[in-house]
Amino acid sequence: MNHTQAKPSLLASGYFVQVHPEIVRKLGSASQALCLQQLSYWLERSDNEYEGHIWVYNTYELWAENLGLTARQVKSAMTALEELGVVVSCQPKAYDRTKWYTIDYNHDFWNGQISPIHETNMSDGTDKIVPSTSYTKNTKRTIETSDPTIDELCNYLANAIESRGLRKRPSADTLRTHRWQNEMRLLLAGKIGEMDTLEDVGSLSADQIKSAIDWAMNNEFWAKNILSPNSLRLKYPRLRMEAQAEKNKRQPRALASLEKMREELKTTTVLEIAQ
Repeated sequence: MNHTQAKPSLLASGYFVQVHPEIVRKLGSASQALCLQQLSYWLERSDNEYEGHIWVYNTYELWAENLGLTARQVKSAMTALEELGVVVSCQPKAYDRTKWYTIDYNHDFWNGQISPIHETNMSDGTDKIVPSTSYTKNTKRTIETSDPTIDELCNYLANAIESRGLRKRPSADTLRTHRWQNEMRLLLAGKIGEMDTLEDVGSLSADQIKSAIDWAMNNEFWAKNILSPNSLRLKYPRLRMEAQAEKNKRQPRALASLEKMREELKTTTVLEIAQ
């Protein structure tokens, strides 16, 4: 080989993605490491702020084009990173299914508290990176210790969904995922509404949230659309507004009914006296 030959342009310059080998070893997947690194790159350049964090959104096809992967590989990698908890996603607007992503830099993954990766030799003599057993068992991101009030509200919503017969009750593991627990925590803190109508009304009580759940489950439209803490939090302002409007409509009828009862009582009293 002639060492005086120029390097191919793809190796010498141009667009490329650098990934730390330790990240590949910890994840046990080059595609996941690539997606994580690319997400980190764009987070540094993004100005999409939501709930105090910077987020990035893109299609799987565009991620794939940037990384040299297929859209299916990107989707699989991002799903795995979400389940691990290193990557967090949200949908700021309930009517828009676009997922926004950010990285949880406080996750144990970065602190070296995840079981190390061991290597095994493949039949051709090359090394294959394999996650340790204890690592793969904990890919579901659940909250180990949670607030009893949040647990109670998550169960209250799950029971309401099941009682309404709309879908099977979410599993206990689902109720303890970061997504359910964190969304309910934000709701309790009064962080309600969609991104363009986000409100901070101060903390809400558990009874207020339960009342909103009860009202939604008794409404034909909202019962089909409030199936998670996320949708409950995003649509809370509309639920509150519609519940108040319904109450205001009932008040005149209630007053009219009360007035009618008073008139009937007066008439009955006069007749009794006349007799």
